[in-house]
Amino acid sequence: MTQDADESPPRIEEVHEGEQLAPPRDPDLVVLVRSVLDGVVTRYWAMVPRTLVRPFVTDYNPSASATWAPVYRHVVEQMRRGVYQNLLTYQVDDMFVVGEDYLAYYAYQEVAPEWVPCYILGEPKSYAIRGVRLGPEELAQREALERHRDWEQLRWLYEFHQRSDIRELNGFPPLEPPAARD
Repeated sequence: MTQDADESPPRIEEVHEGEQLAPPRDPDLVVLVRSVLDGVVTRYWAMVPRTLVRPFVTDYNPSASATWAPVYRHVVEQMRRGVYQNLLTYQVDDMFVVGEDYLAYYAYQEVAPEWVPCYILGEPKSYAIRGVRLGPEELAQREALERHRDWEQLRWLYEFHQRSDIRELNGFPPLEPPAARD
């Protein structure tokens, strides 16, 4: 499917300097992302009520910027078409804090869906959210680990039963070594 020129976001070459383009750095988010990458903290996915999502700082709004306005309009249009972005959040008290994705955050405020899809760094502790599950990479890692554990248990069981003393103890004849192949 091809996109019309007005549907494409502006190219990076079209973004001009002179404004504060980057959001203020959220030190809590940085620590949590590092902890997720190190395997210390788990990332979850859930639908969060839009009213429970807030930005790390409220005085940074790239949607009001002349530089980011075309990108912001593109994000809003995509959301109106049903193409939503997952916000990267962490929980503080009853709120879910967005530490860096301000364009999508403000687009959600404009489009105003009741629920917002969020990645949540750390285990969420809120009854107000829906559909809590592990993030996709975490789920795949956990499934791989379970398969590995199952394989290790089977291998240990096989090796245990191949020991001659165990076979004899259970009344089985000793195993004959496999014949050499020519």
